Amino acid sequence: MSENFTCFVGIDWGRKFHQFCVLDHDGQVVAQRTCQHLAEPIRQMALWRLQRVDHQVEQLKIGLEVPTGPLVLALQSFGLTLWSINPKQSSRFRDRFSVAGAKDDRRDAQVIASALRTDQHAFREAPALTKEQRTMRSLVHCRGRLIRQ
Repeated sequence: MSENFTCFVGIDWGRKFHQFCVLDHDGQVVAQRTCQHLAEPIRQMALWRLQRVDHQVEQLKIGLEVPTGPLVLALQSFGLTLWSINPKQSSRFRDRFSVAGAKDDRRDAQVIASALRTDQHAFREAPALTKEQRTMRSLVHCRGRLIRQ
């Protein structure tokens, strides 16, 4: 566990909504929020979190299962470093909280934040993309959405 971080954020990614869980340095739940999978709510969520640490991005450690996509790009645009974990590993960490294994977005966000706080070695840093790479991914994402429609 790193002494430099004051805040650990776990994000359970969803198609329509994302669940955020914030833990303090001691592992206590500070806040839990749900955010729509839309640009403005994601931006507001990032600003809310940054305001809580006086915009000191080095105080935040953010973990999630999906290392790519619009949510990741939006958060990285604020200068945030993200850490991803394999969904299968995340599922194993869930056993710390409940052996029933039932899917629960709030608990899954807490599991990710807790695992990031105690087991950072299970995570890998999500690569920060250049502006050109972000643009290309956005275009590919839009193309895929148009094809599905």
